[in-house]
Amino acid sequence: MSDDAWLSCPSCGLKHRARPEGTCPRCGAPVHGTIVGTPDLPPPESLNAPSAPNATGRPSNYADFQKGTIASDREGVGFAILTGLIGAAVGGGIWAAVVLLTGYEVGWVAWGVGAVAGIGVRFGLGDADNGMLIGGGCAVFGFLLGKILIATLFTAGDVSELVQDEEYVTIAMMARMVDEGEIPADVGRFIRIDNEEEPSPEATVALEEYFQAAQVKSYELSTDERYELVKWYSGKMLGDLSLGTRLMLLFSFWDLLWFFLAVSTGAKVAVGGDED
Repeated sequence: MSDDAWLSCPSCGLKHRARPEGTCPRCGAPVHGTIVGTPDLPPPESLNAPSAPNATGRPSNYADFQKGTIASDREGVGFAILTGLIGAAVGGGIWAAVVLLTGYEVGWVAWGVGAVAGIGVRFGLGDADNGMLIGGGCAVFGFLLGKILIATLFTAGDVSELVQDEEYVTIAMMARMVDEGEIPADVGRFIRIDNEEEPSPEATVALEEYFQAAQVKSYELSTDERYELVKWYSGKMLGDLSLGTRLMLLFSFWDLLWFFLAVSTGAKVAVGGDED
């Protein structure tokens, strides 16, 4: 087939000259179509087609044609980023929902976030050299979004074991006493989980007295009341923590593994499983 032949892309319809790569300059799809024009006769009219060749052997509007091709490529990349981010957001949301409903960070769901992000990129970009980079980047976004949603929305789940911890129940009672005004706020702040300040000698004595009073009150609670108190306190502790602290508490070694698998899968899926 002559290099001067006009071809029509079966994927996007672009009329273009034959290329050594055998692919469309706009969408990258393989082109094995029928010749639709010759160097002496212009191809069918198209907004993206170059005009008939001039004396140099190139179309007279070749520069404008090249600019249009580059612009089309950029639009394709931008659309792929958009669809990849949408896929990543969907995957991250599903992961967070599974964790919130089950109370467990199911690893294969976190891994799947990368696959969904890669599918989104693949949908928007098709075959392209930079698909792996976009797919991996969108997978990073989806994984971090899912982790942030989990850290933000996660609440206290089963607290049955904590109900049996007398010290924890007593501290929970002290927190309720602070909340109800029975313990002054300037003393109660020392029982907060994020407090790093050392209490003064006077505050230490007061804390010991309030601890004993809270212990007596906790002994008077029924089993159901103890459960509700501990669940309330556990939720309050999580609510008092900053997002960064929550993320640190929820982070584990397994997250590194799921992160790596999600990103590598997102990059691979974005190019259709072809890493070459």
